[in-house]
Amino acid sequence: MNALPKFVASTTLTNATWSNTTIIAGDVPDAVARMKQEPGEDIALIGSSHLASTLAAHGLIDEFRFFVVPVLLGRGKRVLDGLPQRVALTLRETRVLPSGVVAQYHTPAGTSFELRGRPAPTWSRPGAPPPWTSGGHPSCRRSSAG
Repeated sequence: MNALPKFVASTTLTNATWSNTTIIAGDVPDAVARMKQEPGEDIALIGSSHLASTLAAHGLIDEFRFFVVPVLLGRGKRVLDGLPQRVALTLRETRVLPSGVVAQYHTPAGTSFELRGRPAPTWSRPGAPPPWTSGGHPSCRRSSAG
């Protein structure tokens, strides 16, 4: 994890103490849109429903991975609380894990990986193992140009 490039969107941090970390301040959607145009690996968003809502509202998330854990809490936080408008999703794949967790893979309705110039993720191809250890998170695909 230390070797991977990391980007932190923050209104309070001014410097990063973790290796290979860049602070994004100001117009975060614009910065992410620019990063998506650069060649490189996909960008994964982990740990911020507020940031996910902001990026989804700007059409910057290309895939959503949801892991439904069979536990009833009775209360809790909405997945993308604060999303200013409804975003229709298309279910691309569902798998039930031995633990009973249901893994769902979605893309925004009306989009496909082929339309964005990228192949489907390896784990969604028949016979390929899914990377469940990567966690449930939305991600943005970088441009394949470059």
